[in-house]
Amino acid sequence: MKKILVPTLLIAIIISACATATETPLPTVEVVSPTDTSAPLEATATATETTVPTLEAVLPTETSIPQNTSSNVSFANQVLPVLQTYCVECHGGIRTREGLNMTSYDALMAGSFNGAVVIPGSANDSLTVQLIAAGEMPERGPAVSSAELQLIIDWINQGAQNN
Repeated sequence: MKKILVPTLLIAIIISACATATETPLPTVEVVSPTDTSAPLEATATATETTVPTLEAVLPTETSIPQNTSSNVSFANQVLPVLQTYCVECHGGIRTREGLNMTSYDALMAGSFNGAVVIPGSANDSLTVQLIAAGEMPERGPAVSSAELQLIIDWINQGAQNN
């Protein structure tokens, strides 16, 4: 008996709590008889003005990426270690999210299911830089530091060579 009584009381309490919530009454329309010559009165609802932000206002339209600030950047010695630290957990080895493998130069330059992720000579147009600069990548773990991001930017702007 107690097993049925407790859930029943709980349901009754929830229903009574929901029933006491105040709801905004719906606007009514005055019914006009066929012999009445006056125009029907329309209900006027008072709407509150809500400002919805546009996508352009929320998302940056262009990521500002500084130009080359250092000498030649080495993919093998400088860029690949950054990719191994932050990227290959999801984009390397057995696991290659979005079809992107970042374990080697050739794999990185092959791109993803969505196409090229590195555009040699143009860090601004490279999806890898755009996502890292926007804070969207890496999705898990610590963020790429600004110095490490700058290495990637410089390497791409220098032509993204396999050096």
